[in-house]
Amino acid sequence: MKIFIYILITLIFIVLTGAASLVYFYNIPSGGISEDGSVFTIGQGESLYNVSDNLYEQGFIRSPLLLKAVGRLLGTDSSIKTGQYLIKPGMTTFNIHSLIVSGSGILYKVTIPEGLASSAIAEIFSEKGIAAAEKFRKAVLNRKIIEKFNIPSDSLEGYLFPDSYFFPAEYPAEKVVEFMVENFFSNIKGDSGGLTSEEIYEKVVLASIIEREYRVEKEASIISSVFINRLDQGIPLGSCATVEYVITEINGKAHPEYLTFDDIKIDSDYNTYIHTGLPPGPICNPGLVALKASFNPEKTDYLYFLLKDREKGEHFFSKRLSEHNRARILYLKKQD
Repeated sequence: MKIFIYILITLIFIVLTGAASLVYFYNIPSGGISEDGSVFTIGQGESLYNVSDNLYEQGFIRSPLLLKAVGRLLGTDSSIKTGQYLIKPGMTTFNIHSLIVSGSGILYKVTIPEGLASSAIAEIFSEKGIAAAEKFRKAVLNRKIIEKFNIPSDSLEGYLFPDSYFFPAEYPAEKVVEFMVENFFSNIKGDSGGLTSEEIYEKVVLASIIEREYRVEKEASIISSVFINRLDQGIPLGSCATVEYVITEINGKAHPEYLTFDDIKIDSDYNTYIHTGLPPGPICNPGLVALKASFNPEKTDYLYFLLKDREKGEHFFSKRLSEHNRARILYLKKQD
């Protein structure tokens, strides 16, 4: 009996030692990883079994069986995350398992400039391989997201905050959009206290126009005051930017070099030359300077502004139409 127990213990020891040796061998880093690391992609809906086979075939692990066994043992076989991962030299199978379960994949930097419409932002994310343009455009109109943030509109235009973002490749467009909107509300938190969602929306619409009109930061709040004064007095805003929006975003034409008299007569609710009040919605996604100017305008009596220095982007501000017209004549003379 003692001999049987001894033999049994010996066999168990041999089996365990052999198993441990196999685990150790198959866990050690593969020699198939380049010196700078290699990118491995996990697509939507791929299972751990599928991923294990792909990792083995591409030379990143020594055996797909060990990774499958680890996933089954730890209950992570359905927890892998879609994305691109940098597999570095020296990474063991256990290391790779932790990486693809954590979702710590490669993040790509995307910088969204101020003043772009959502259609242009969609193209940037598409070119970076993060979210398809069409899916992004649909996400901007997603009712669930709009209602989640209590935005009184049929679109998230104006709320896609311009900034530098880091996203993995093939990231869901809805999540990209939600992150940008969350960033928007985070940035206006100090200025929007006590305002209703409708009041915030009006500020965003105004900010989108300011964004497309100002060029010198210190003038943004003065331009804001001009528009607010005109709104208070029932005078059309007369913003060229709104007409350009009609031409490019609504009518789908190329951006004009200059506006003609026919252009400013275009029949559209967004044409602030022929309609008083704010347009129905934002004409772009404004940055922080324009938003700050909209929420915190200067106190002035100005009703007009005109570009006086094309290179510097500075404007001439006036209270009376006669002053404005004189400034226009002087400006035109300088261009001759």
